Amino acid sequence: MFFPFFVRFAPAAHIMDTEGGLQMGGLAGYVSARGAPDSGWERLLQALPHGDGMVRSVFSEGGATLLHSGAARAENGRGGWPVSRRFGERTLTAAIDGALQNAGALREHLRRKGYAIHTRSDVELLLISYIEWGAAAPEHFSGDFAFWVWDGAQRKLFICGAGDKPLYFVFTEGVFAFAGDPAMLKI
Repeated sequence: MFFPFFVRFAPAAHIMDTEGGLQMGGLAGYVSARGAPDSGWERLLQALPHGDGMVRSVFSEGGATLLHSGAARAENGRGGWPVSRRFGERTLTAAIDGALQNAGALREHLRRKGYAIHTRSDVELLLISYIEWGAAAPEHFSGDFAFWVWDGAQRKLFICGAGDKPLYFVFTEGVFAFAGDPAMLKI
């Protein structure tokens, strides 16, 4: 079972990697109707699980600040930190925590549909699947995963948690916030 959720808000992208470590990955973020984010993302980033060999990343565009923590892997590996890809006039950015267990079959299906797939990254498959199926993309995935997809042109955030990777969220005072651990939303 998966739990997708869309959120749409309005206001140059910035991605920052912070060395630190994570024992397990994690996702968190928020979208503010007020525009520019405050420093709240720093507290969220510090609250993500950490350990050796991990990278924490921050993606910020307009009122959205989206976080990811995960293993430091080459982008052509299973991948996880925010990756952006342009599709026509749209640029989508995504991160995933977990793995798509059916990545091989999904990759072949999308290639047969004419999509160019450049890496073995699950996050690239996620982006292409989102272009192909929109909010129905998770119906084509198997595994335990959570992800976010940011569509900057439409100012739309799509989040989904499945299996043992749930996402929790709150909406208050014009701010939508989410995290893989509900305790992080109390920061």
